[in-house]
Amino acid sequence: MVQRLGARLLVLGCFAVGSSAGLSAQVERPPELTGRQLYVAACQSCHGTDGRGASIDHVGFSDPLPDFTDCSYASREAGQDWETVVRHGGPVRRFSRRMPSFGVALSGDEIARVVHYVRSLCTDQTWPRGELNLPRATETEKAFPEDETVLTGSYVRHAGTRQLTSTIVYERRIGARNQWEVAIPVALQQGSDKRWSGLHVADVELAVKRALVHDADRGHIFSAGLELILPTGDRQLGVGDGTLVYGGYLLAAQAFPANFFLQMQAGAEFPVNPQRREKEGYARAAFGTTTFALGGRSISPMAEVVTSRPMGVSGAATTADWIPQIQFALTRRQHVLGNIGLRLPITDRSTRPRELVAYVLWDWFDGGFFTGW
Repeated sequence: MVQRLGARLLVLGCFAVGSSAGLSAQVERPPELTGRQLYVAACQSCHGTDGRGASIDHVGFSDPLPDFTDCSYASREAGQDWETVVRHGGPVRRFSRRMPSFGVALSGDEIARVVHYVRSLCTDQTWPRGELNLPRATETEKAFPEDETVLTGSYVRHAGTRQLTSTIVYERRIGARNQWEVAIPVALQQGSDKRWSGLHVADVELAVKRALVHDADRGHIFSAGLELILPTGDRQLGVGDGTLVYGGYLLAAQAFPANFFLQMQAGAEFPVNPQRREKEGYARAAFGTTTFALGGRSISPMAEVVTSRPMGVSGAATTADWIPQIQFALTRRQHVLGNIGLRLPITDRSTRPRELVAYVLWDWFDGGFFTGW
C-alpha cells in the first residue's frame, strides 16, 4: 500500500533531541508511559507542544517540520507505516537521515502509543484514515480518495491484429472525502497487413467520487461516484462509441487481519444515443494481501474478477474475466508502484483473446517521481 511520510516530514525526529534524560535510562522511566508522555519527553522540543513544529531558530536545522494537526497530512497513511519510520529511521523510506532509528530505544508498544498520540492531533474525523488506502487493482477502483497519476497499458493480439492501449489517469483529492479525475486513453493498432496506424485518442472520461462512510477500526469504507464519457474517439476506427455516456457507481473496501483486503465496485453506464452503444451494468472485485520484501518494498498479489452485461436486453449474456496480477513498490518510499497481470476470459474463451495489462502509479503527494528510490 501507499505510504507517505514525506522527506520534509521528520516524523518524531526529535526523539534524538532532548530525550536522553527521559528515554536512554530504562530504569528511570515508568513501565507504561502514555503516548502523550512519550511525546512530551522526547518530541515536543522540536515538534512543539501542539504538534505544529518548532521554529528553525529553536531546532537548529532547516528541514521543515510537519504540522501533525493538519489532517490532510496526518490521516493519509496507516499507523504501521508511521511505526516503520520510527522503528527503522528515515533512510528506510529514503527520508532525511535526521530521523534516526528507535527500534532499540523504544519497545514496539511504546512506538505504537506515541504514533497513536501524534495521529490523534488531527481531530477532524471526516478524513478517512490511511488504513483504508488499499492497493489499486487493474480495473476495480479504490474507494479511498487519492492524489495520484496512473499510466495504464494493455496489449492484445487477436485474429491477426494487435492493439496497444494506454490511458493516463489523473486523480486529485478535494478536501476530506472528495476526488475528481480525468482519464485520457490512446490506442495504437496494427492491421492484418502488419502496418501500425497512428495514435488515436479514444473516449475521454471525467468522474467525481465521494467517500460516504468510513471506519478504520472496523476496516471498511464506502464511496459513490459519477462519470461522464465524452465521444472524443473515432468510432470508425474502433476507438470510441460516438455518443455521450453518463453513469454512476458504488465502491466498497474491507481490510482484514494479516494485510488481506477486498475491494468492490458496481455501476451502470447509459449512452445518450442507444443506437451506438447499449446500456451496460458491471461489477468488479479484487482480493489480495500485502507483504514486504526487497528492502521493505510492498508486494501485493491480487485476484480480480470483472463482469459486464447489457441492460434491458432480453437474454443478454454476461461477459466475465479474471485478472491474476501483482502490484509492487518500485521506490523505497512506496509512492511509485507498478502492476502487471493477465486478463483471462471466463466466458466465451474460444472467441475472446487474453490480454496483458499493466500500470505505473505515481502518488505525487509523497514527492517527485524521481525521489525516494
